[in-house]
Parts: sequence; C-alpha cells; structure tokens
Amino acid sequence: MGKDISQLQPEEYFQEFLTNVRTGSIRNLDLADTDFGRGQIDWSNYEELAWNAFHDINPQSIEDMPPIINSAIELLEDGHSHYIGDPATNEARFLENFAKNGHPMPSGQLIGDLAYIDVPGCNMQDPDDQKKFATELQNIIQSLDESNPKGWVIDLRNNFGGNSYVMLAGLGPILGEGINSQFYTADKSMIPCWYEDGVAGVGTDKRFPVCTVNHPYLIQNPGSPIATLIGNGTCSAGEQAAIALSSLSKLYGEETWGNTTGNATVPIVKGDTRVVAIASSIMADRTGKLFGRKISPDIEFPAPEIHESPADDPLVKFVAQELKDEPPRKITIESAEDLDSFGRGNLSFQ
Repeated sequence: MGKDISQLQPEEYFQEFLTNVRTGSIRNLDLADTDFGRGQIDWSNYEELAWNAFHDINPQSIEDMPPIINSAIELLEDGHSHYIGDPATNEARFLENFAKNGHPMPSGQLIGDLAYIDVPGCNMQDPDDQKKFATELQNIIQSLDESNPKGWVIDLRNNFGGNSYVMLAGLGPILGEGINSQFYTADKSMIPCWYEDGVAGVGTDKRFPVCTVNHPYLIQNPGSPIATLIGNGTCSAGEQAAIALSSLSKLYGEETWGNTTGNATVPIVKGDTRVVAIASSIMADRTGKLFGRKISPDIEFPAPEIHESPADDPLVKFVAQELKDEPPRKITIESAEDLDSFGRGNLSFQ
C-alpha cells in the first residue's frame, strides 16, 4: 500500500521533490560550451536557496507548496521546467477549450510552383485526435505533391509546440525515413527520434511508436528544395520540428522562442497526483549538434506580423525567390532497419 501523501509534512515533501529534481535535471551536465550556455549547477547552493524560499513562506501543509515548488523550479534556470499540478484538471480545461474553440489544424496551398504548408502546434491529448492531425498533414502533402511542386515551404512560425511526434509523423514524407532529431539526456545518453513507414517514435525500440499514420505517403521528388520558416512563435516541440528540418533546409525568419529542451513529467513526490515538468534533455539534430536555447535562422528576415494570406506574406515572397534557382538536393536513401546504433547515415543529403 502506498504512502498517504496528505500526511507528509511540508519539509519531507519538499526534500523528496528536491531529490527528484536533482536526479533528472539537465543541469547535472556541464553544457557551458553548447548553445544551452549553462554549466553544471552547484546543487549545494541550489538547495540552500530553495530552502530559503521554503522558510520565507513557512508552509503549514503541502497545500501551501505550489509557490515554493515554482520558486525551486525557477532556480534551475533551464528555461523550460514548470509546475503542472493535477494533469486531470488541466486536461479537463483543455478539452473544454478544445470543444469551445477547436484546435488549429495544418493547412496548405500552392503558391506559384511552390507547396506551402502551415504546421501549427499540436496539443491534442486523445491519440485518435493526434492521428487525425498527422494524417491531415500527410494528406496535404500528398495533395500538393500531385502538382509536382518545385519546392516546399514549411511554416512553423505559429507552432507553439505540444506533441512533437505528431508533427514528425505528419511531416514524415518530407523528413524522410530514419533519425530526424535526438535528445541528449541528463545521464549523457543520446536518444533518437525517428520516422519510418508512417510511424514516428523515440528510442531504439520501434515496437512502441508514439504516433502512426495508417496509409503513409511517399513523396514523388524527395530531393526538392525546402525552406523552413521560424520565428518567436516557434516554441518547444515546434522547435524540434525546425531542428528535424534544419538538416534538409535553410531556416528563414527570426530566432525561435528558446525551449529546445525536452521535459520529463514526474510526480512532485512518489504517489502524488500533482506533477512537474523537468527539463531532462537537450534537443539535437540528426548529426548530434546540440541546441538548448533559441534557434537562429540561417537567413534572418524580420517580419513583425504574419500576413493572413500566405501568398502576400513578405517572408513567403522572399523565400519563393530564394528557392527559384536552388537545385534539387542529391539524396541517397539507405536501409533504416537498424536503429539500435542510432541509425545515422540512413539519409544522406548533399
């Protein structure tokens, strides 16, 4: 029988939380020389500051703990960890908002001889809804590909994040099979994120996919040039999609939001229904290049507003001119059967 969380004293509750944070945080690593720009945290100093905040508030029960937990999370200075609370309550709020306002879905159109696709964030909770999102994205790709476009414009400027694997499954025909991005974890492991035959997943065991498109599409000209649009509204999982595309395309626009870390959702203490998201990994591209903060575009193009009509959007117009004279990419597609060795080399782009 599990322990009764309600009977824990605030001091005991907080100490167990701090132990959990210390175990899983990316701040265990010295990443000062990477884009993350932070060295290994001084845990003794961290705990001293956290306990100071605890004593300042002087909680009488664990119901008084949320602001203390938030304070301790802020002290990590990783830019992504956050307090969630009760997931069931949050999901109920999301579903209520979803039913009221709907959820943004991918859209696409031909602009001249280019295929333009807007990929919003996907925060859907239901696996069937996630599959619909990914399937709709592949359907859009197939519909546009039938017109034999000269290139692809993938717009991630309004992508707030959510479930990255739904987006990676939907973008699979353009990303190609094999590893498209990775996570470098607090225990110094590199975990692959991959797409294969309609399936997007993470890790080396392909028996446990995260998102699946039942009838995946194969693109006609996988070497067609690609432009990826990013900006301040590209966040978290949206940034992972940008990283996945960055090996295949130039990034245009402005710096992203800066949450290129992966969160692990864990109970505040064992057996608690309340959870926190702790940044436990850093995003990397398919070659192993680490990120951790904002993604800078290859070509900066300040655009304060995204035009309602993509065809009239200044950045889209600029990219259209850029892609006009860009030759097709030379691609070699090898077997993607063995991901246990992280599968690098499945796709070769020149």
